[in-house]
Amino acid sequence: MKTKRFLTTTFVVMFVAMFAVTSVLAASVTSGGITLNYPSYPINGPALISCEPWFEPTANTISLTGLPDGSSVNVTFAWANPFTGSINFQPTLNFSNVLGGSLTVPVSYPMDSSQWPVFNQTTNERAIALAAFVVVTRPDKTVVKLVSRQWWVRCLPPPAPAQGCTPGYWKQDQHFDSWPAPYAPSNDYNTVFGVSASFNPHTLLDAAWLGGGGENALARHAVAALLNAASPDVNYIYSVSDVISMVQAAYASGNFEPTKNLFDAANNAGCPLN
Repeated sequence: MKTKRFLTTTFVVMFVAMFAVTSVLAASVTSGGITLNYPSYPINGPALISCEPWFEPTANTISLTGLPDGSSVNVTFAWANPFTGSINFQPTLNFSNVLGGSLTVPVSYPMDSSQWPVFNQTTNERAIALAAFVVVTRPDKTVVKLVSRQWWVRCLPPPAPAQGCTPGYWKQDQHFDSWPAPYAPSNDYNTVFGVSASFNPHTLLDAAWLGGGGENALARHAVAALLNAASPDVNYIYSVSDVISMVQAAYASGNFEPTKNLFDAANNAGCPLN
């Protein structure tokens, strides 16, 4: 009983000390001829693209080399809030009669990335600190313990899905209150886009109500694209400057269809406005 209590206490003390380290000094540790290799993701390193590191080849495994054939290996992962040091131990993984001198083990990341603390409030970037504690029992019953230094995993949340409202939405008078400043239904289409339209009258609202193809189709979708891009409540794929330059290029070439098709697809991505 005393031995068990001593080992548990030692285990906790080692992990607490490990999580107090603030930078990754190495990506491997060796003891008794056995080497533990672990991911190296320092806090000042690049963020992962998504909050799912188990899909990142360089972040999802640890490995052991130099294992005597017939060894038994116990691996315990722990993750922590990098700012408080509160440690969460994962269930121990047990491997018996390991052959071939090496062992690769998937890292037990918390699958719900909403548990990860926010690292950067501006970008909503999240981070966790991880570590691995390994106990190797050789065939001769001698024990080797290896503890990784902590590594931080940072990730950016996946981008919000694209949104866009159609010309049919923007042209309705009950939706005029959704038109983002500085644009208004009475604004001149030519002035806003810097082009010379062939239709008349040519306010933005007139353009939004146009039927037919060619220039008319581009015009109505261009107005919707402009308002989507300018709205703070629509996650549109184009910026205001993108939309204006695309319209100007279409008028300069006289070929309206390709740009209209791009706007049409973006304007039908789903409208979040009432």
